[in-house]
Amino acid sequence: GYCTWQLRQAGFDAVGYELSRPRAAFAARLGVTVETRLDRLGDHFDMVVSCHVIEHVPNPRETLEQQLGKVVPGGLVVALTPNGSAAYRSANRNGWQRSWGQVHPVLLTDRFCRGVARDRPCLITSDSSDDRLARWNSAAQEADLCDQEFLTLVLKRPA
Repeated sequence: GYCTWQLRQAGFDAVGYELSRPRAAFAARLGVTVETRLDRLGDHFDMVVSCHVIEHVPNPRETLEQQLGKVVPGGLVVALTPNGSAAYRSANRNGWQRSWGQVHPVLLTDRFCRGVARDRPCLITSDSSDDRLARWNSAAQEADLCDQEFLTLVLKRPA
């Protein structure tokens, strides 16, 4: 709910989805309506955003596919997650070891993201700056070195 609240504060028409009913209740205290049933959301969104979510679900690939099913053709799925990629592990072994384990039982990698993207346009990066996102050719697949703490995956649903 908090991410939805932030998006609404920034002027977006945002709708939240939360598996946890207690967290959905917290969102209600923020004045944000958060749906707890996926089938009630529809499939008309321009973008689905998840921040530090997919590393906690039992099947991240299935979750990303479900999210793609919620966006209109040409729509985007944006997922931010701790980075389990080999380049980050090599660049910062201590940081990687603190990220993995009980806190984040599943660390997603750039390789996993490439597999999920298949032939769809995507951006796989650990540079989440506005500039990097602006330089992405949204008709292509682009993957960076992914050597920083967080991983950003942007998937585009083909038109």
